[in-house]
Amino acid sequence: VHQVPIRAKSEKLILKRGFSVSSDLLNWCRKAMEEFSFSPKRSIIVTLRNELGEALAVWDVRHGYPVKWSLSNFNAMDNNIVIETLEIQYNYFVKQM
Repeated sequence: VHQVPIRAKSEKLILKRGFSVSSDLLNWCRKAMEEFSFSPKRSIIVTLRNELGEALAVWDVRHGYPVKWSLSNFNAMDNNIVIETLEIQYNYFVKQM
């Protein structure tokens, strides 16, 4: 009996940050979700930094594409930051450091 390795399954990469009106990341998401002829798959570099801005770890996420973009609730009575959440599906990742 031979055992053949099966492809590893990955969860979606979930990125959260304070909302920004315009960014390259947001423009890529809009284009991927609005244009059917656009091929959205990209390699994405995710860097974990400390409080001084120094890189602690880096991941190269391969063949990623956005599957969901959302914002937290707006409330004029609260003094909260609006959080932008982006879910990215990907094939695999490589840890760089």
